[in-house]
Amino acid sequence: KLQTLRLHIGNIEQRTPWLTQLFNDEIKNNFNELVDYLEVFESELEPLAVRSPGLSQCHVRATELLNLIQLFAEQNDDNLVLWLDNRPTGFVLHATPFEISQHFQQWLEEKPAAWIFTSATLTVAGKFNHFCQHLGIENAEYASWESPFDYARQSLLYLPNIPVEPADRRYNQYVADIAKEVILHSQGRIFLLFTSYRAMHEVAELLSDLDYPLMVQGSGAKATLLEEFRQHGNAVLLGTNSFWEGVDVRGEALSCVLIDKIPFASPGDPVLEARINNLKERGGNPFRSIQIPSAVIQLKQGIGRLIRDEQDHGVLILCDPRLLNKPYGKVFMRSLPAMPITQDITQVEDFFSNRQLKSVSQINS
Repeated sequence: KLQTLRLHIGNIEQRTPWLTQLFNDEIKNNFNELVDYLEVFESELEPLAVRSPGLSQCHVRATELLNLIQLFAEQNDDNLVLWLDNRPTGFVLHATPFEISQHFQQWLEEKPAAWIFTSATLTVAGKFNHFCQHLGIENAEYASWESPFDYARQSLLYLPNIPVEPADRRYNQYVADIAKEVILHSQGRIFLLFTSYRAMHEVAELLSDLDYPLMVQGSGAKATLLEEFRQHGNAVLLGTNSFWEGVDVRGEALSCVLIDKIPFASPGDPVLEARINNLKERGGNPFRSIQIPSAVIQLKQGIGRLIRDEQDHGVLILCDPRLLNKPYGKVFMRSLPAMPITQDITQVEDFFSNRQLKSVSQINS
């Protein structure tokens, strides 16, 4: 039955609300039959569970699986977002809470202790409001310290002039042109971070004639690509979400990070869509309360790839013109490290030229 259900769902990669799948009668009927089979299987295992630990464990697992899958059959829990993550290799059914604060507070009550939360990306525009509201934390003590890195000396923020909005079909061409110009000055040694696979591959095609090693996410394992990037010392690496965080490349091999757009989550994401609709029904402002804070945190994670050590130096390029021409852009700008800012490409050239002169001077001395 599971194989039949898989055939009807198909192998198109998508994240979609579970309810939309049940509009298809074939999927709905096959899923209900699968639930019926599980109910029979669980009931037949019950009297056998006393015979051995192995059969007892099988019965426990069958009961747990049945309880989970009945959530998707009955759809009677208004606190859960039910959605399907479908991939060519299989599918996963998810039940995600609209709000996790209640669950998190219950967990804290069950484990009484002092709790300390630390991260470089807890604040939005210098405030902890979003993090605390998300987890239902009240009456907490807050402390924030400046980065140990001297961003004013170690880095430069370049905000290029792009005359079109990110939704414009010409936008990726502008990003590629900016990347080529910066790469000329940085001599490779750059991460290009994208908010979508489509944009990444389109820009990768436009950069295919570079004289530097070009690596694209998906062309090899993540660890392998990063090791090759370090070894080359002058490579250009293009990546999406998984390269925005948890990546540590220190030294001259990574001297530049370009981010194509503000990383707003896709409006087609079923969990985000459900939370947005839920907040709208309660009279809230989802863009201000959900989308902007989440994008700020994601942006800060991407920016964090640049300076990883007290000896690192580098240029950050934020291409999105909305940072300067939209009112909400100020929230993002206030969340950035205290970096010198320019819109003049010659200052980028000077930054790298001065770094090269210092390196030569250190070698000669």
